[in-house]
Amino acid sequence: MQQLQRNELIDAIVSNSNRIQCVILNPCGPAAKLQSDQSTIDLLVDEVGEEDFLEFCRSNKFVKEVIIDRRFKRKKVSVKMLDGSEVRLKLIRDMVLKTLSTLPVDDVFESSNENQYGIMVPSVEHQFEYILMKSQFSKTAFPDKYQKYFSAMDPAIRSSIFRYMQLKYNFVFNVIEDLYKPKNSLLFKITIGLRALPCNSLSRMIWRGCQLFLWNIFFLFYKKSKRLGPLVEKASTEKNNRASANFI
Repeated sequence: MQQLQRNELIDAIVSNSNRIQCVILNPCGPAAKLQSDQSTIDLLVDEVGEEDFLEFCRSNKFVKEVIIDRRFKRKKVSVKMLDGSEVRLKLIRDMVLKTLSTLPVDDVFESSNENQYGIMVPSVEHQFEYILMKSQFSKTAFPDKYQKYFSAMDPAIRSSIFRYMQLKYNFVFNVIEDLYKPKNSLLFKITIGLRALPCNSLSRMIWRGCQLFLWNIFFLFYKKSKRLGPLVEKASTEKNNRASANFI
């Protein structure tokens, strides 16, 4: 299947990621890697940035439909293109796992920067931490592409990741490769480290649990998913309507 329109939208997202205020959490190289290696692109956005991002996607001339599946603190988005291809995205406002906030969102935004490929990314420490959280809480090993990506990094960068993980979670390990596979001992130390953060105080975790409960109750009665058409089509329709009115 042709993927040209899919790849063009991914390129547009990458080149405009700074302007539309989204941070790509799971890159493992240049934009071409996002096109070929990523089934889903994970993006960190705030509430305003989320709406701007969806409008940006809908304004692309090749977009046929945007399907949004709403989840707690995140959205799964499927962008259908006119040529039949698809871009899958995950828009994350907070990474909540078992009522724990597992990603320092403010710190990630503050430390994010454009890498050598022009992609707005978090610091390598936060990127590693994001993949680590997904790995440990889902009890799955780092995908091979991330193992190769982090293992190929400059020794100074690997040392920086090592120090960050050791200080924050009090891990006992020799090299970052020791963290690639899920272990109960690692998950236990991660949980202790996260619980020590102000965002995971008992009161906040209880409040987060209540929010999640109410959210689930609410969507028992309302659809979690919605479909949005392209803004290009809407703008064109409005233009035609105005032209018709002027003619009359």
